[in-house]
Amino acid sequence: METLVLVMIFSLSDVMREELIMKKCSECMAELDLGRTGYAAFLNKSIGDRIISKALSLGVLIGLIFNIALPLSIKYGLQLLRQQILSLKLAKENLQLEFNFLRSQVNPHFLFNTLNNIYGLIMNDEKKKSLETVAGLTQFLRYSLYESNSEHVDIEKEIQLLKNYIDLESIRVNYIKIDFKHDSDGSVKTIAPLLMMPVIENAFKHTIDTSGAFINIHFSIVGNHINFSVENSIEQQPSTGDKGGIGLINLQKRLELYYPGKFSYNVRKNEKQYAVSIIIESHE
Repeated sequence: METLVLVMIFSLSDVMREELIMKKCSECMAELDLGRTGYAAFLNKSIGDRIISKALSLGVLIGLIFNIALPLSIKYGLQLLRQQILSLKLAKENLQLEFNFLRSQVNPHFLFNTLNNIYGLIMNDEKKKSLETVAGLTQFLRYSLYESNSEHVDIEKEIQLLKNYIDLESIRVNYIKIDFKHDSDGSVKTIAPLLMMPVIENAFKHTIDTSGAFINIHFSIVGNHINFSVENSIEQQPSTGDKGGIGLINLQKRLELYYPGKFSYNVRKNEKQYAVSIIIESHE
């Protein structure tokens, strides 16, 4: 029924076009008479006859389909695009909320251990070391809670944050050998904030403070590529599996969001070692 109504409306509009344009143009009608195509005779029929003829002809239906197909395609295409943009926006907002939640929660064990370490340094009258530790903790908290609100931050500040965290964690260990190396050719200036922190947190969490234990961290920037790797000793397989906890899952989601198709994330593990390697191609 709806199709029939559209055909009739289209036929009527076509007849009115002929009445208002074609039949008003004497030169056009003269050309049609000379051409003897039969169209001139058709135009001389009554409006009703022409509407019925057009409605019953296949050409009108094809013309109708052709005329409505393009605008409908554009309309539905734009709707689909808007839905996809909205879905991406919602996914990004949800991920950002999850990231903000993680960022706002300082690991209670980390904070408790650091405060205990400061207390121990004060009791041992190591004033200089205790002041340095307080300053490092303050800088770490300020940056992680307040200075990392942008989608991208200065990569040198991010490296300094990692260094502060490693220094603070290093105070509490006795046997773990910690090696942190970083170098840069200056080809990358910014990075998503707190991106690598979950990997380092995971390494300290699963490395037992016993003789022979180690954590090796390497952060380098070469030719627009960020290369980050962490290797740590373990006494048994991590119970959280390859992806780790919510922090590592969030890390992979953020990599997909900020560096789609431009990163690799690899995990290797055995009974004695756990290793994570991340490579990001960054063209700013």
